[in-house]
Amino acid sequence: MKNDTIESFLKIMPVEKVEFMTRIRQTIIKNLPLGLIEKIDNDTISYVVPFSIYPNGYHVNPSKELPFITIALKKNHIALYYFPLYVDNKLLQWFLKEYPKYNLSNINIGKSCIRFMKGNDIPFNLISKLVKKTSVESWIIAYEKFIYTRLKNKQ
Repeated sequence: MKNDTIESFLKIMPVEKVEFMTRIRQTIIKNLPLGLIEKIDNDTISYVVPFSIYPNGYHVNPSKELPFITIALKKNHIALYYFPLYVDNKLLQWFLKEYPKYNLSNINIGKSCIRFMKGNDIPFNLISKLVKKTSVESWIIAYEKFIYTRLKNKQ
């Protein structure tokens, strides 16, 4: 079965994860900056900058739209990829400072990935604030600055 809709994607998830994935999705949609679109991409729920706004696409694969947020169900956790965290250290520091106010468990974070081992550990109110922190326009500017700096440093 091809999972090209949110509904078909949610139907194949373990029942105990659907509630949390649905709730994260609703939290994101409620606070999502204007201009982003929701889609299924590589078995994840993704929110991307459409080509109509950013025709350059994602530098890793320019045939894909620029990612903003992705929710993924992994074997042992739910992952929230908030790409602006990877390129904006000030935003990352804000998030790390705020996290303990919303969740007493230790944070499990990668470069742009926040891992939640249990659904009850998901700080939905903090996710609401995080999603609103970056507009599409500021994300594109930060992303391009990051890519330019990265390419410049490789030379």
